[in-house]
Amino acid sequence: MQSATLVLAGIASLLLNSAPTLSAAPAPPAATQAVATASSAPLHTALSAAVADVCDRSLVLLGEDSGHGSGAAMALRAQLATELIERCGFNLFAIESQVYDFIALDEAHRAGMSPDADAVAAAFGGLWSSVRQMRPLYEYLARAVDADRVRLGGIDPQVGGATQRYAQMQLPARLSAVLGPSEAPHCTEIIGRLTAWRYDAATPYDAAERARLSGCSERVLAAHAVHADAPWRTRDTEPMLALNFAHQLRMQSSAPAAAAALRESAMAENLLWLRRRAGPEARILVWTANSHAARRGIDADRPSLAQQLLREPGLDIASIGVSASGGRQRPVGGSEIALEEAEEQDIEQLILGAAQAEVAYASRVRLAELGRRRGRAIAAAQPRVADWSQLFDGLLVMRRDVPPER
Repeated sequence: MQSATLVLAGIASLLLNSAPTLSAAPAPPAATQAVATASSAPLHTALSAAVADVCDRSLVLLGEDSGHGSGAAMALRAQLATELIERCGFNLFAIESQVYDFIALDEAHRAGMSPDADAVAAAFGGLWSSVRQMRPLYEYLARAVDADRVRLGGIDPQVGGATQRYAQMQLPARLSAVLGPSEAPHCTEIIGRLTAWRYDAATPYDAAERARLSGCSERVLAAHAVHADAPWRTRDTEPMLALNFAHQLRMQSSAPAAAAALRESAMAENLLWLRRRAGPEARILVWTANSHAARRGIDADRPSLAQQLLREPGLDIASIGVSASGGRQRPVGGSEIALEEAEEQDIEQLILGAAQAEVAYASRVRLAELGRRRGRAIAAAQPRVADWSQLFDGLLVMRRDVPPER
């Protein structure tokens, strides 16, 4: 575990010493407080190279392992996001988490309420909210939002996040309000059972309940004069929320592959909605998984989020993936696992090279030079052979991974 500690020590050194202009970041968690070593210098070089590579883009996707089990990647991306905001002027931070609580957070700020780090963390959702390596990012984003330098937004239509209380408790009434006093209470109750998952033997989540949910959703959409299959491009907030909830229901009733494809499309629509809301000067960072950030879908019948955004005129997009040569992870809902050590000709080892740096960066040009190689940027536990330049504009590689600290 010594090498893993050095990874986080280097990241902690950057978090403490790079001096973002908003204010100094709070101290990192205990496991990251090891004395900074010479690894901090090459780590800074890697991050500086990544920042320089994408600083002038209008939209940058920041990926991580699809199992969301890498604490080191979270800390590394948190610092990268901070640097891109500070040095390059990115001003919209979109997260692969549900849209609803971020809408509420943004509306509260527009009404004069200052967000705090706990509110930002809760909106991020259970995947990330309690991860100690993420705390400096939450503190930073809360200050940036309060200073009107950054807006936050979610892009996922799913409901049910453990920490996302707005979607659980207040979204049902908001969705149903358009139906008027005669129908709204009925649909508020039905939708609320789903968002808070209040099902039991007396009221099961069965075919009849799903039909009730669909009926309410269809009436809400009709009241807004929108259809679930229509483009979302001219929608205001209330129809946009209704469309997201309709997509959530469609995903729940679809086979896994079809549900995944629906989710990718909905996330792309939501991201474009956030861009329109923010205005033409928006410069966007997207916090997501490598599989969504990849420029090409991993499955032929499921275009990735990035792939769909690449079709959008006026966007200059870059995707940065994060991978590791070895170490340990703790995927969501799973136990801690040891990663298979990268072999000499794997993409991770070739990027790290013979230097002793804990983190190295390869641009798209360098990835193309390396050609088709085995790597684990998409799924750490399932290496695959790919031309990584076709998937990412840059790849950050850590020598040792560590799990999230909670």
